[in-house]
Amino acid sequence: MTKLYTALIKVQTELKNPDKNREGYGYKYADLASIINDTKVILKKHDLGVSQLVRSKGEMVGVETVLFHVSGEEIRSKIYLPITTQKNLSHAQAAGSTITYLRRYCLSAILGIAADEDTDAKEDTRKDTQTKPQESAERPPKDDLTATCKVHNNVMSQEWSTKKKKYYWTHKSPEGKYCFGDGYLTPNK
Repeated sequence: MTKLYTALIKVQTELKNPDKNREGYGYKYADLASIINDTKVILKKHDLGVSQLVRSKGEMVGVETVLFHVSGEEIRSKIYLPITTQKNLSHAQAAGSTITYLRRYCLSAILGIAADEDTDAKEDTRKDTQTKPQESAERPPKDDLTATCKVHNNVMSQEWSTKKKKYYWTHKSPEGKYCFGDGYLTPNK
């Protein structure tokens, strides 16, 4: 993939982060059309192109972004999000909104540009007088148990799910993916 990476390095030296021309949800960002318009001429100049394919999986929509070179080399990235229902939007409109959001983020990520403000940094600089939600207060202590995965024979660890408000058992499989497989529990000694 040396041709693609060589071209991408050249593109990244020429690209600038797009102007944040929209504001909403508490931050400024570049809309999808601006990102496409700001990047397509430079991509073409270096024999690169981008295609974004819409995908679905159950109740989620996704985008597969393909950065390709005329040589046939390509990089692919795929992401899914649940369709969030919004007031005054039909299900199709909510799906379209989610797809546009994913396209904007994925295109920016694959090209290495920043199309929105870093709002995470803003949150970290809050004054000490503001209180952050205390997750740990809601979190019960971990069980005094050890779990071993029956599939991989690996020791599993307890991880907290903030969404489900409970612990779950997991470990990394030999393939590098997280396994939530069936485990057997034994008391800690």
